[in-house]
Amino acid sequence: MIDDLIGISHIESQLSSLFRQLRELERLRLAQKPGVWRPNVDIIESESELEIIFELPGVVALDVSAEIRERVLYVKGFKRPPSVPSGGCGFVCMERLYGEFACEIVLDQDADAQQATASLKDGELRITLPKIAPDGEEVIRLRIIG
Repeated sequence: MIDDLIGISHIESQLSSLFRQLRELERLRLAQKPGVWRPNVDIIESESELEIIFELPGVVALDVSAEIRERVLYVKGFKRPPSVPSGGCGFVCMERLYGEFACEIVLDQDADAQQATASLKDGELRITLPKIAPDGEEVIRLRIIG
């Protein structure tokens, strides 16, 4: 009986965290600046870490920044459009997004921002956070390898 209650409490905590993140995403969609797009994001949680994967094809490490401040992960940058050959030609169809992008993700309390790592490879920005409670709230700039 007690094990069931503990399990239910854990599920309730996870659902609360998920709904908090969904509310934050909706707030960001409504408040986003015109012309700024939001990359697709996957969030994977295991017992030991949280991994956040941003889909950023064509973006180089120098054009993206990531920082953690007050339990919020901020990722922003710029995706350069392809060059168009001179001589009167132009796009017939342009479906991919270019220009400024930004994303904010509220982190769980047990994500250790001090030990976060970030890498950009094959069009994916991967930010990994071990699940240990941080000592304090501060701004941590992540070095992006790529």
